Amino acid sequence: MILKDVIKLDERFQTSVNIRFDIDKISKIDEFIPAKSTLNVLESYLENIFEKKNNKSTLLVGPYGKGKSHLLLVLLALLQNRNDKKWENSITRFCEKIKKQNKRLAACIEKNILCGRENKKRYLPVIISFGRSSLENSYRLALFQALEREKITNLMPDSIYDEVLKKTESWKKDYPETYERFTKNLENAGYEVEKFASDIKKNILTALEVFKKIYKELTAGGEFNPLLENNIPKIYENVAYELKKYGFDGMIIVFDEFSKFIEGEDSRETSKDMELVQSMCELCNASKEPDIRHIFIAHKSIREYGNFLSPQILNSFRGVEGRLQEVVFRTSAQNYYELMMNVIQKNDSALQGYFDEYGIKTSDIVNRTYNMTNMYTIFDKKDYEKIIVKGCFPMAPLTTYILVKISEKVGQNERTVFTFMSDNAPNTLARFVKEHVQGADTLVSADNVFDYFAYIFEKDVLNERCHSEYIKAKYLIKKIDIEKQKAAKEAYYGEKLFEYMTKIIKSIALLNMLNQTELIPNDKCIMSMVCLEDNRNLYDDAKKALISYGYLNYRQRSDSYVFRINTDTNLENEIEKRKNKVKITNRTIAECFRETANKQY
Repeated sequence: MILKDVIKLDERFQTSVNIRFDIDKISKIDEFIPAKSTLNVLESYLENIFEKKNNKSTLLVGPYGKGKSHLLLVLLALLQNRNDKKWENSITRFCEKIKKQNKRLAACIEKNILCGRENKKRYLPVIISFGRSSLENSYRLALFQALEREKITNLMPDSIYDEVLKKTESWKKDYPETYERFTKNLENAGYEVEKFASDIKKNILTALEVFKKIYKELTAGGEFNPLLENNIPKIYENVAYELKKYGFDGMIIVFDEFSKFIEGEDSRETSKDMELVQSMCELCNASKEPDIRHIFIAHKSIREYGNFLSPQILNSFRGVEGRLQEVVFRTSAQNYYELMMNVIQKNDSALQGYFDEYGIKTSDIVNRTYNMTNMYTIFDKKDYEKIIVKGCFPMAPLTTYILVKISEKVGQNERTVFTFMSDNAPNTLARFVKEHVQGADTLVSADNVFDYFAYIFEKDVLNERCHSEYIKAKYLIKKIDIEKQKAAKEAYYGEKLFEYMTKIIKSIALLNMLNQTELIPNDKCIMSMVCLEDNRNLYDDAKKALISYGYLNYRQRSDSYVFRINTDTNLENEIEKRKNKVKITNRTIAECFRETANKQY
């Protein structure tokens, strides 16, 4: 018997929710799994809107993978209030589904949404996705896309990009010689005409700057500066007033991935960008009719960034912070683990047959792991066995716990607890089930979590602890690979020994990242993460090999294992010292590339 015979994973969780791309998908309302805490946040937002309360600019804070985006997708679907039978049926089903859990929310939906057309409240959703363009352009483009969805782009005032297209069309039609010179200058600047037009339509700043430069050459020094309304808050306010004619009560603006915007903010643009954010908050807070709301989504409070953000960015944000009410999105641990259990669909009788065939005694697993984490404060032993040991099988209990905690620390929109479980990518639960063969290990060990999030550990230098532990583990794993190449394959355990050595290193790194007092890297804990088939001899030999190679040390006083790396140098400090020794030059990036890569840039 193999895992595919007893387990099927819910494919709805293969990809994370993307508000911008999923805004029109009615299926996402039906897929929403309501938890008590989630419904409470939804109720709070709807009551604030329908009762005209003043909490109009909010910062929704919660870790990745906890359902913030899906919650807001449902909120926006409710507020769109479409005149569409499929949409209405979906909202009706949603209302029936939540009645037992939250009667007040269901009543609010029935009163303001599932009601006569004259009483219905309707809002236009605007999704801000900050990308390559400036923040101003991101706001402008988001508004255009929102109006485009409703087929009312006539409300959108022209932008400088629209004026560029008009000007080039005018040259092409009425001044062919000028247009020919323009296209030649474009080619000299490395732009094809079609690519230039495409970038202008996408509001790409580089294309605009190229045009302004060519315009100056074609007009003997003239500046391209059309008379336009460029004040973003004023544009939003004007459009909101016009929306009343189309039956909208207001507008709800969602700034998705706001924390990524903060993390990637250019210090040269900080003052201007934060001034815009502040002005948008002030517009919303002062609005009455039409009603304008703004929700910023972040995976942690800005204050939690501490020293990872420059003082300039933190100081600029303080002016905004006072205009934002923070809404903390919390999902109870029990609800979250139950949701994870529901992702793994099982045939109970077949599962018991599988346990019998592989000699898995869930009661033994309970006794070995129940008190190792804080799960004993969430579940009694009966529920722990039902939800964690059996419900989240084939993940080992510590794998389940560590997956949740690591995702809270480093998860991103595209890598969450649920994508780990459902997505058929390398190092996921879905891939483990798919590739499982007769007689292979039956439980997913914690090193899969390490591998799945490795890309984030490596690139997220702001998360100093996780990044540092990953670098140490990566260094030791390379050393193990070298030893593996030297060793004879006919050794007693063969490659399995080196596989377990790597598992131990990855497990210790994860424990160090979490840095929890109840989870220390001792034999009991590491074995529960690595030695999933109770193969104590293999575990002991792998551990002894790591110590003999000089990769691990055992500290008797704390009963724990620590990495032993030949240097105690603080890598970050050493990099800073060497940077300070380097002489600053005026060489461009292209020149540096030419010198190092021996290619033309």
